[in-house]
Amino acid sequence: MIENEAAGSPVGKEMEIIDMHVHIFPDNMSGKAVARLEEKYNMDFIADPTVRDLLDFMDKSNIDFSVIQPVSTSVLQVKVINDWLIKTVDKYRGRIGAFGTIYPDFGPYRDELKKIKDGGLKGVKFHPNFQSFYPDDEEMTDIYREIIKNDLWALFHAGDEVTPVKKLYSNIDSFINLRSRFPDLKIILAHMGGFKLWEEAEKKIVGRDFYLDVSYTLGFLDASRIKEMIFAHGTEKILFGTDFPLALSRDQVKDFIGLGLDKDTRKKILSGNAKNNILGNISVN
Repeated sequence: MIENEAAGSPVGKEMEIIDMHVHIFPDNMSGKAVARLEEKYNMDFIADPTVRDLLDFMDKSNIDFSVIQPVSTSVLQVKVINDWLIKTVDKYRGRIGAFGTIYPDFGPYRDELKKIKDGGLKGVKFHPNFQSFYPDDEEMTDIYREIIKNDLWALFHAGDEVTPVKKLYSNIDSFINLRSRFPDLKIILAHMGGFKLWEEAEKKIVGRDFYLDVSYTLGFLDASRIKEMIFAHGTEKILFGTDFPLALSRDQVKDFIGLGLDKDTRKKILSGNAKNNILGNISVN
């Protein structure tokens, strides 16, 4: 359900909302994860990154379906996180989906990517700044080839962080090189192609063969600029995302509606592009 901001009242179930970019952890890992990330970002999360809080905020924000985008920060976390994701997606089918995770130095990546595929996960999330690799590193070649072989998507954190990093791995040029080297790799760049690097992203990323999500862009980048980038890039390659629990889901939905996009464009970005091109045959409850 989408609310009419001006009237402040529901306008009915106008269209589905699929949030392609959320972060949650197993209950026994969430406390440590929050403490580490809040210290790193020097900010407070708006909720606990758990299934319980995600579903609660989805209900409050009229979001029908959310896709978990995990990050492993060591090889030891890969299997644990992917196993939990597969169980979570199966348990909350119709409400929650997920991408899997691979750490760059993870040895049995072929078996793990097959498990991700067979487990119903739709892709792999990478966070180069946290995982300390450049997207176009030669060492990633075999992993990317296996992702292509399994017909999975690759979603990358793109750009800087809330607290700027000393070494920026998720830089724009590395994605341009990656695109040239792997034309068949299905790539999604978060944060409209580059958090805090939007001027460069507008020049180099917009209009090229990437999908972009709007997560953690609404409220940081001027609304008119976001609209310009959406139409310049192509409305069929834009995805809605909130970056829960870093951002308040309800505010992200309202800010997106506040862009004033036409109904067809809103429908594409809020759910159509995700369902038709990425998530496949999902049943949204």
